[in-house]
Amino acid sequence: MVLHYGNAERLAREANADNLYYPAKNGISAEIRLAFLERRPAELAVDRMRAVQESLARAASQSPDFWSVVGLIELRVLEAVAAQRLADTSGALIAEFSDLKARVPARGMWDSVHSEARFTLEPYLGIASAAEKRAATALLNALAEMART
Repeated sequence: MVLHYGNAERLAREANADNLYYPAKNGISAEIRLAFLERRPAELAVDRMRAVQESLARAASQSPDFWSVVGLIELRVLEAVAAQRLADTSGALIAEFSDLKARVPARGMWDSVHSEARFTLEPYLGIASAAEKRAATALLNALAEMART
């Protein structure tokens, strides 16, 4: 998955694609998951994260849809988890997700967001400190509720 999303991200960069964020964010998520499964720190390139954030912000500004807006929040989750600082931001992230849920209540979309979070956060639970586990669990529980209602 890391390899294939990496190739897709490279192609998106070469084509100057508007949706660079899609393969890049998924590749980042896969890399973080792999790091946690291998019980090693996740490393994120600052320039890559900035490019993904800019791509998402541009999409959310120029042709906003659920995926570009939620992607901005998901990217902040990935940054916090990679830095093992989710406990510092989980309340604010849950509030942002809740605000978006109030505007876009479609359960199917939220099921996808919850699944994406589980992909990264469940392996994180295996290496995280107690405070980080509580924050990850709270976030997963909040997203599960959003997917159910």
